[in-house]
Amino acid sequence: NTKLNSDNSDVISEYSDRFQILEHTADNKIKVPGKTMEELYKNAVWAMASILTKNLKLKTQNKKLKEIITVKSIDREVLLADFLNDILGESHINLAVYPEAKFIDYHPEGVQRTAYLKAEISGYPIERLDEDIKAVTYHDLSIRENSRKDNQNSRKFANWEATILFDV
Repeated sequence: NTKLNSDNSDVISEYSDRFQILEHTADNKIKVPGKTMEELYKNAVWAMASILTKNLKLKTQNKKLKEIITVKSIDREVLLADFLNDILGESHINLAVYPEAKFIDYHPEGVQRTAYLKAEISGYPIERLDEDIKAVTYHDLSIRENSRKDNQNSRKFANWEATILFDV
């Protein structure tokens, strides 16, 4: 179900309200929303897991895997890409997907010029990857804030949106 976004990019398919797959010639490009920056990061983790395996389970019954990931980067965009790349590495090493992240310490805007996060990722083993993502790239990577207004109450809400490109 293709639809046109406000930025005129074609959406190839929409898996959920957590992300959209955008048209791209060779790689997988997605758009991820979030009411907060933390929700945006969690949705990006979910999106990558959904691309790696087509039958993503919401809750795992048994054999749940947990890993702690710590990442330091120069800004929130690079932090997101580095975080996803670390999770991708765990997916390849353990032949598993990690659709959930719980943040233990989280500073995407940087403390003393360094963006930082520590998270517990949760997932489960799989038999094979349906899509082999080689890397989360810095090309076309963006996180931006969108302001929307509630006309009924004249309040403004912050919305976050990231564009992420996966090298496949």
